[in-house]
Amino acid sequence: MESMKLYISERNIKPFSMYLVTIGSILILISLIAGISMLLALVRGIPIHTFNDVNTSVIRFAFNFIIPLLGGILLVVAGITMQKLYDESAVSRTAKKRRLRSVNEKSKMINNFLSADEKAIITILKNSKNPILQSDLMALSGYSKVKVHRILKKLESKNVIKRSRFGITNRVFLNSSP
Repeated sequence: MESMKLYISERNIKPFSMYLVTIGSILILISLIAGISMLLALVRGIPIHTFNDVNTSVIRFAFNFIIPLLGGILLVVAGITMQKLYDESAVSRTAKKRRLRSVNEKSKMINNFLSADEKAIITILKNSKNPILQSDLMALSGYSKVKVHRILKKLESKNVIKRSRFGITNRVFLNSSP
């Protein structure tokens, strides 16, 4: 797949897939015409002149009908598959952009309703990347045990964080869907 990226950029995938479908359709059409003409010649009793013998007509039939037909079918399927994959990835990229925009808007809205102390705790949680112990939050923020507890209680009621018991303290982490 990496080698395909060198030759086909994202900008020209759609024209390339349409090109594959077109060439495949032409091959199918040519092979059908050749096959039908050979079949009509055999039905009417017209001898098919070959180079030497009957084996050559079988080879000629294979090269004029079967191979172009299979190649055309393969090209059409490849073009349609490529187009579907491109469409799915475009939809996926659009959905990711919308989700990211939505998360950013939610974060901005939440930040408007948070106090400076709540924002400080959230910043510490964002920087930690992993759940952090409530006792460590006291040390990192410099707030008292009661103040951290009250801030976390408010943030939990606003569905910004989650807490889970961990021994005599709590693990605190940001809610994935604020």
